[in-house]
Amino acid sequence: MTSRPNFNTLSYAVQMEITGFTDDNIPTYVQRFFDQIQENVTNLSMEYQKCLMFLKVNPRVWGIAHIPVNLELICSVWGETDWSENETLTMTMLYDKMIEWLCRRYMARHATKIQMTKNEVFAECHQELIFLETLAFQAMTENTVIIRKELLQKVMEETDSSLKTHPNLLNIGFLKALNHGPVGRHIE
Repeated sequence: MTSRPNFNTLSYAVQMEITGFTDDNIPTYVQRFFDQIQENVTNLSMEYQKCLMFLKVNPRVWGIAHIPVNLELICSVWGETDWSENETLTMTMLYDKMIEWLCRRYMARHATKIQMTKNEVFAECHQELIFLETLAFQAMTENTVIIRKELLQKVMEETDSSLKTHPNLLNIGFLKALNHGPVGRHIE
């Protein structure tokens, strides 16, 4: 122990990996999520139980729920959706709701009216969704999760997209900058 600053510094490199939630962490996270949004949910306990049951009976959803951002998206969509209208909930319905939710959030950030039907939301974000769909497919075929500027430019040409006409194309909420900063409005 010393009172001198920086006297006993540890100079070794540390690498950490976020491994995601364990099976026990998922119910805890879902419970905390619904506790925080309780003013928006009429029957908190029932919604928590229904969401958790949906996760557990769908092995693929349970698998992706171990990734924190995915579980947050699932809970957010669940909390804002009236599932009583549907007898069964499929993966397709969940992903459709997640995309709609992300589009609405993107539109709200850019002061766009979000009181629209689902079809109107998808029409408003059509170019962004086409761009992202093509980008995801191209990245998958190239077996990469880090998207380089050449791939972005290729997809922009392929989808006839432009940052001049769609300045927030890269900021819809699906992409994250490699340098931990904001994605921005240009390709570097």
